[in-house]
Amino acid sequence: DHRDRLSDAERQNTIAQYYRSGPHRDRTKVIAAYEAVLAIDSNDIAALNNLAQEYGYRREFGKAEALLRHGLEVDPSIQQFYVNLTGSLLRQGKIDDAEQLGARMAKNLPRHPATANQAQDVLYEKGDLDGVVRIADSLRKARPTDVATQVGEAFYQSDIAFQRGQLTRALRLSGEAQQYDAAAGNRQAALNQALNEPEADVWFRGDAAKALRGMDQALAAHPLDSIIPISRPYGRLIWMYSRAGRPDLAKAMLRRWESSGALSVRDSGDAEASRRDAMGNIARAEKRYDEAVRDFRAGDIGNCPSCALPDIAESFDLAGKADSAIATYEAYLATPGRNSGMDAFALPLTHKRLGELYEAKGDAPRAAE
Repeated sequence: DHRDRLSDAERQNTIAQYYRSGPHRDRTKVIAAYEAVLAIDSNDIAALNNLAQEYGYRREFGKAEALLRHGLEVDPSIQQFYVNLTGSLLRQGKIDDAEQLGARMAKNLPRHPATANQAQDVLYEKGDLDGVVRIADSLRKARPTDVATQVGEAFYQSDIAFQRGQLTRALRLSGEAQQYDAAAGNRQAALNQALNEPEADVWFRGDAAKALRGMDQALAAHPLDSIIPISRPYGRLIWMYSRAGRPDLAKAMLRRWESSGALSVRDSGDAEASRRDAMGNIARAEKRYDEAVRDFRAGDIGNCPSCALPDIAESFDLAGKADSAIATYEAYLATPGRNSGMDAFALPLTHKRLGELYEAKGDAPRAAE
């Protein structure tokens, strides 16, 4: 309403922020506004960082890298530039560059916890899970009253524990993180914590009946209506109902999600991707595997190039298309900069299923590997 009262750069920054987090989100308008800011002032800190994030969401990691490197030239003391540049580098497979960036960050921000986080991410990409856990333990001990550190590191530790099959430890750690969130006023944290055990039941333990009972108990104790619509874990519930063999309940949850208004405040592309991902889970549960592949592919947007691949591979596998399943599982394993939270669930079972598929083809060496 009052944009004409602002200077040119401030007006474009305000427009960008409005379309990033206001009631009518639109990534295309965000990008246009930040590009307009940089045309006025190429050193604008907010525009450099936030436009890089938008390019990253489009998987234009090279463009994001260039903006973030320039941001560090403007001000080498801002931790977001280091953290976000690390992500862009790792997703391009530039581990050496990320290590060099870490050394620069350690020199300029030696006491910042994000410096340790940056080192963790590089170690994770190199497969050094013990190193990741050591840093997490050290950070949590060194910063016992830093809630952000406690939450982030507990989740990181939980991801590693899940990958190692340590379900009890993983659930305890994720529960610790969610307890911090709940204490900070995060209303959905209590429901998400209550869903952790049923999620492990349906995914790792293969006990759908127990998972459904646990979901009923969680939703009775923490009703969705007690949480603002945009924060309700609809996508997670749809996935869990579909995994538990109840696509009817998943469909009902999707209808509830659509009618809640939670999707309408998102960027239209983001909303459609979330909807298609949910539809993919439902289609797979109903044994409509070709449709599941199409839906999962349609939902494959954002800065995680690997996250949709396990679902696509499994759908191929269930359709009896072993070669396509193998190729897609292998593409997942080969994608740089994978997300540890996604790996926590998908990575061990990807290896397991690939072994079985190679064995079925008579390729014993690959199966053993």
